[in-house]
Amino acid sequence: MSDIELVIVVNITDMDELVVSAADYGCDIGSIEEKVTRVAVGPDNAPLDHGYEIMTINTTATTTKQFEIAIGINVSDERKMIAEARKCYEGVWQDSEWRPASLGEAAYELLCASNERPGADLLGFEFVSQDYLKDRAVDPEALLAASAADDIAPRI
Repeated sequence: MSDIELVIVVNITDMDELVVSAADYGCDIGSIEEKVTRVAVGPDNAPLDHGYEIMTINTTATTTKQFEIAIGINVSDERKMIAEARKCYEGVWQDSEWRPASLGEAAYELLCASNERPGADLLGFEFVSQDYLKDRAVDPEALLAASAADDIAPRI
């Protein structure tokens, strides 16, 4: 059982670009579901040393161009996870004031919206929605600890 469960919906906007992007990220063979997962989420984006780990990830086609990605995440260190989410968010959006309202929101930013990958439109897809099926609020003490500048570990 996971601490956090979220479902991300993506639309494929350019199948050829998505296939090329998947190959660029090490998925040049396999199903379209595997390619969508690799490009949209990149399971390698969940290092345990940043306080969280992907436990399950299942991608299902709802149409030929739309996919649901269900992700289960265990949080081992909320402070580290929030610190990493804030660092990634600031790096992409230049907003040092952002604070996740929940661990699900932090996970979405880490895995999908604020990672080191180019924008979704350049990879052949678009994010349509995210739904937090199992979530919890951020512990205020973890948020304070994660907000200290010297507490944010460099991303490797």
